[in-house]
Amino acid sequence: MTRTDPRQPETLIRVAFYGLARNDPARDLAAQYQQCRHVVPGHYLATAFFDTTGAAVHEPPPTQLTINDAAVPRDGGLADLLDEAGSAARRFDFVIVADLDRLGRDTGRVSDILRHLVHCDVELLVRPDLSNGNREVPRHPPLQHLRSVAYLHALVTVCQEGDVR
Repeated sequence: MTRTDPRQPETLIRVAFYGLARNDPARDLAAQYQQCRHVVPGHYLATAFFDTTGAAVHEPPPTQLTINDAAVPRDGGLADLLDEAGSAARRFDFVIVADLDRLGRDTGRVSDILRHLVHCDVELLVRPDLSNGNREVPRHPPLQHLRSVAYLHALVTVCQEGDVR
């Protein structure tokens, strides 16, 4: 599938949401989903994967998120997302997270995840940081404004190493 400009109506863009909640899973995951949906139109969000950790790890992840009275079913956790990324039948071409630390706090693990996505030709998008007064990000910007620097770094590293599978 060729990815083209999502502003063109005939373009099919398939984005998987991934979230990680540390405390209040239902509220935190819904907030992360909404943050990502603010920059990627909802009809592009094809799947939703999420996990819980920290205090919330003793509770199973919710089976769905409730967003404005609409149910968003859980398609699995990070392991499921990574498995599907490598599948020929995957339902997404991009993964979006509200913040890079949602993939984990261990930089080695995050690097491994990014390399896996690079090898699967699945691009990671990170919601633009709006915390430093950067309020100029338009609602639903073109995907090229969402490129993850960490993803691009992993892509360059893989290319430089010739680590092509």
